[in-house]
Amino acid sequence: MAFEMHDISDSIEEVGRELRTMASIPALKSRIGSAKFFSNTEALGAVILDDRLMGDPATGLHYSVVLYETVMFCCVEKELSGNGGTHTLYPIKPWELGPALSQNTQLAVSFAIPTASLKTLHCIDTGEYILFIVKLSPTPAL
Repeated sequence: MAFEMHDISDSIEEVGRELRTMASIPALKSRIGSAKFFSNTEALGAVILDDRLMGDPATGLHYSVVLYETVMFCCVEKELSGNGGTHTLYPIKPWELGPALSQNTQLAVSFAIPTASLKTLHCIDTGEYILFIVKLSPTPAL
């Protein structure tokens, strides 16, 4: 019986991740306001992560980062919200949109990085702040 409950739980989480991915495309499209990044939404794959990162505490600048299987979008909010956004409870359930996608301010895409170009992505929690380090793979010579 326990094995069957585990299978049911896994299935619910998988369906939740698929629903989250389906909801993420229109949410991100409406915030970016450009269709050029979404010509083939199937090619983006599943949404893995979406979160808001503090860029500059002095100005309140936040970055909205959305990581799909094939591309990572790093966006700057066009209008500073000033309130730092709503409080997010972690971990985020597989069927819920995270902080980046649940906001409604317009975004400007700073970077759209294919995940094949990512070498490493580190998250370092110092206790006072969390530092994200992204290393890109060297681009092949043409």
